[in-house]
Amino acid sequence: MNYDFSVLNGVEFQQMVNKLLAKEARVVEQYAEGRDNGDDGLVRDIPNDAHIQAKHYLKSGFNSLKNKIEKEELPKIQKRNISCYVLATSLNLSQGQAEILRKLINTAVQDVVVLGSVSISALLDNDPATLKSTVKLWATNVEIVRAVLKPANMNCFYELLSRWEDLNKVFVETPDVKHVVDSLEKNHVAVIAGEPGVGKTTLAEYICLLYYKEGFDIHFFEDEFSHDDYNLNDTEKKIVFYFDDFLGRTYYNCFSGKKDSSIVNFLKRISKEKNKRFILTSRTNIIQKASVHSQSYREYRLAKRAYIINVGEYSDSVKAKILYNHLQNSNVDACEIENIVKNKAYKTIIEHRNFNPRLIHFITKQENFEDSQQENYLEFINKTLDNPKEIWENCFTMHLDSSQRLLVQLVVANGGKIQESTLKDAYSRALVIMDIKKPEQERNDFEYVLGGCLRSILRKDFEVSRGSKETIVSSFNPSVSDYVLPTILEKDIIIKLCGALGSVESINVIESNKESFSNVQLLYRELLDGCPKNKWTGAKIHLIRLLGFECGLVPNLIESIQESDDMLIENNKFDFFCIVLDNLCKYDFSDFITCFGYCFCDDYHDFASIWEDYKSCPFARDFVVEFLQDCIYESLEDDFENILVNESDAFICISIEDIKEELENFLEELRDNYPFLKESEINILRRNVNFKHVLKGNLEFIKAAKISGSEQNNEKERKNIDALFDGLM
Repeated sequence: MNYDFSVLNGVEFQQMVNKLLAKEARVVEQYAEGRDNGDDGLVRDIPNDAHIQAKHYLKSGFNSLKNKIEKEELPKIQKRNISCYVLATSLNLSQGQAEILRKLINTAVQDVVVLGSVSISALLDNDPATLKSTVKLWATNVEIVRAVLKPANMNCFYELLSRWEDLNKVFVETPDVKHVVDSLEKNHVAVIAGEPGVGKTTLAEYICLLYYKEGFDIHFFEDEFSHDDYNLNDTEKKIVFYFDDFLGRTYYNCFSGKKDSSIVNFLKRISKEKNKRFILTSRTNIIQKASVHSQSYREYRLAKRAYIINVGEYSDSVKAKILYNHLQNSNVDACEIENIVKNKAYKTIIEHRNFNPRLIHFITKQENFEDSQQENYLEFINKTLDNPKEIWENCFTMHLDSSQRLLVQLVVANGGKIQESTLKDAYSRALVIMDIKKPEQERNDFEYVLGGCLRSILRKDFEVSRGSKETIVSSFNPSVSDYVLPTILEKDIIIKLCGALGSVESINVIESNKESFSNVQLLYRELLDGCPKNKWTGAKIHLIRLLGFECGLVPNLIESIQESDDMLIENNKFDFFCIVLDNLCKYDFSDFITCFGYCFCDDYHDFASIWEDYKSCPFARDFVVEFLQDCIYESLEDDFENILVNESDAFICISIEDIKEELENFLEELRDNYPFLKESEINILRRNVNFKHVLKGNLEFIKAAKISGSEQNNEKERKNIDALFDGLM
C-alpha cells in the first residue's frame, strides 16, 4: 500500500524509519515506475552497525536531496568510519535516481542502501505495530483504519484522534500524569475524579495517547458497559480500556441494571492482567453518591481509590504553561494577546484563585469574547474568572439534590468555611426554615448529605485550635463560592440562611456584599429581630454594632456586660470597640471604659482613638480622660521596642546611629500626637530600646532576605514565566 508521507514532519518521519529498520537485517529496494525500466527490486543486507539517515524531502524534490547529500552529508560521512550507509527518503525514487544517490555516497562508503517511499511503504505493510504508532499516516485512510481497528471502535478512535491533535498543542504534563500512570502500572486501574473543568477527560485522553505510543490498543466504552464489549482471552495483547464519565451524567444512572457489579468484576479482573489497563473518569460528587447507593462500588472502595485532580496545587510555572499553550493556539486577535504580554496581565490570570483549564480554554476563544459583548478583552477575562458560571452551573443545578444544594449554600453563606458541628445544627434549622421535605425513598440526614458533597463541591479538613482538634467543612475550591454566592444574595434567601446559621461570619458575607441590597440596614434589622430576645449572641452583638445606637439595644447591651463581664470575649471585643467609638456622643460609656477598656482595646492606637473622641463628647469626665492617657502611656511602655521597629523605618537601619535617629523622630511624633506625655515618660520610653538587640535583628532579617532560597527560586520562576510569554510577541 502507498502511504502519504506528506502528513509527517521531519522528526516524525525519522522516528518511523528508525522503528522500521531497527527490526530488519535485510530489505528490498523497490522503486517507482520509470523510463529506466530497471529491476523490480534489489535485496540489500543491513548490518547492526549500519548508519541510518532519514531525509524527508517530499516537498523539496530529488535535486534538493542530491545537493544536500553532495555538499553537506558527504563531508560528514568522510570523517567517519562507516561500513554501511542507509539513506531513507519519502521521495518516490526511480531506480535511476536511487543509483545516482548510491554512486555519490559510494565515494565515501562501500555499502549503500537507498530506500524511497515504495520501499518504506512495503516495510510498513509488514510492520503493523510501527504503522499503528504512526497515527497520522493512517488516521484519515478508512481502509487502513479497518485493518488496525475493530469496527466497533473506529468511530470512537476517530473522535479521540481529532482531540489528540488539539490536545498535543495545549496539553501541559502536570504531576497528575505521573500519579495516574503509577496507579496504572501498579494496580492496572486508575479512576480519575475531580470538580468540573479541571481536565479529567483531557488527562485521561493524554494518558491513552502515551500508552498508544507504547503499542497498546485503545478500547473505548461509551454510555453502556457489557461483557460483550471486552475480551481478555489473549493475555499477551496490550490493551488500554477507557471509559469516560463511567457513572453517567447523573448519579442515579451509575448503579442501574447491575452495571455496577459488571464494572467492578471487570476492574478486579484487569488488576490481574499484566498487559491490560483500565482508565475511568467521573465527577467526584457522583462517585461519592455511587459509593453510598451501590454495594458493589462500596465494597470495592471506589471513593477511596479515586485520584482527585486539584488544580489549586499546581505551581505558577505549570499554570503559566497551560495559559501560554492556549493563547498560542487560540483564535483571539493577535493585538489582544500582545496586550496581555505587554501589560503582564498573564500574572493576574495565573494567580487567580479560580484558575481552571476549562476556564482558560473558554477565555482563549474569540467567539466567547464576542458573545460576551465586552469591549475590552482583559475585562472579559477578569469577569469570567471572577464569576465562573461556566464550571459550576451544571454541577450545582443538575448533579445535586435540594438538600445538598442547601448544605453548600450554608457553607458559602458562612464565608465558605464552617465547623462541622455548627453546620449540622444550621442544616437542621434550615430544613425547617426553607421547608425542604424529605424525598421519598431517599435520605436527607446530615451525614448522608454531607457525604455526597465531600471531595467534589465541599471538603473536610481538621484544624487545631486552642489545643483541640476541630473538623472544618469548606468549599472544595474558591470558585464554588464565587458561583454560589450570587445565587443566595437575594433578601429572602440570605435572611433564611443567616437565620439558620446565626453566625457573625454569615453577617460578614452580607456586609461584604451590601451593594447587592437596596436597603442593607433594613436587612440587618430583620436579622436582629430574628435573634433570641433574652440572649446576647455574637451575631446579635455584631448586628448592634452595624445598626448603631438607633437599634435601641446599645444601653441594654452595656448594662448587661457590666452585670456579667464574661460576655466580653476575644471573638467580639472588636465589635465592642466599634460600638463604643461610634456612639461616644450618644451614650455615656464612662464607667464601661474604665471597667473594661483593657478588654476591648488591643494597643495604644485603640486607647488613643477612644481618647481623641471621648475628651470632646458631652459625657466626658476628667478621670476617664486621665485613665485613657495612662492606658496610652502604659501600652507604649509595655512594648515600646517592638512598636518602634514596626511603626518606623528603624527596621531597615544597619547602624546604631541610624536607629537612634529613627527613635528621636518617632518620639517627636509621639510628643505631637500625645502632648500629655511627660518628658520623664519620654525618657523611660527611650531607655526601653536596646539598640544592639534591634540592630542584630535587622541584620539577621536582611541577611535572611538576601539568601532566601525560596525567594531566589520565586524570582527565577517569575523570570522564566516572563520569558515564556515574551515568545508570544
